Amino acid sequence: MKRGIALGGGGARGAYEMGALKALKEMGYLDNIDLISGVSVGSLNASMVAMDKFKEGEEIWLSNRSETLFSHPPSIIKSVMDKKLTLLDKGMYETKALEALMDEMFDYDQLRKSNVLVGIAYVGDEETGFFELIKANVKYLFENKNWMHYVNLKDLNDVEIKNTILASCAIPLMFKPIIIDGKKYYDGGMYERLPITPLIEAGCDEIIAIDLFRLSLKRKTSINGSKLIHIYPSTNLGGIMDFSKNKNLSRFEAGYLDAKKALNLYEVSNN
Repeated sequence: MKRGIALGGGGARGAYEMGALKALKEMGYLDNIDLISGVSVGSLNASMVAMDKFKEGEEIWLSNRSETLFSHPPSIIKSVMDKKLTLLDKGMYETKALEALMDEMFDYDQLRKSNVLVGIAYVGDEETGFFELIKANVKYLFENKNWMHYVNLKDLNDVEIKNTILASCAIPLMFKPIIIDGKKYYDGGMYERLPITPLIEAGCDEIIAIDLFRLSLKRKTSINGSKLIHIYPSTNLGGIMDFSKNKNLSRFEAGYLDAKKALNLYEVSNN
């Protein structure tokens, strides 16, 4: 059986995802994983899984360190007024702390030993502005433009891996876009909030999908022969930019319990 895990996007709600992953590990669901896909914060958590750094990932999400990953100016309103039309290219939040964390913790050679598919959203060339960004979304939704790119980290060098993950996390206006080979990329969650598609295309027989949003009209138990196990919040997880320690602790616990419940139900239904 070919098994994959899809890790969705949702900013600070990634703590929920890490709690769910802890439950998966305890129940043996991570013992034989062929592919992992991730968008936005899901790409960071996917990397931690691939590097087998669950303990480190849990410590980051549940410590004060998570509160300082994304720093913003004291006055957000003043920042908006100062940056004005350049806000899209500069972003509200700095990512220096996140980049330093990646430099400190990432084992790029270990990442290249796994199949980690990271989703990034292509929006145009380096000069693409706000209105082009809106047009890109419209074209993706209504003109079936294939601007969602999934990149296998095993095919990249260290710098390319880092930039690809930063691009996948680059929520428009919140963070600066990432330029790769003269093309502008943003958060993969712009186009696909839950990266199930590449796992289905890769022929996964069973996919565990961790969604960071309660409501969805697209949840199915199977797609093109692939069985889907959905894990999603049973309670409100709060704002995607609220990285407070207490909030992340409650999210982590909710993810752990929701995953246990979903997997137990799945096992019962298959016995």
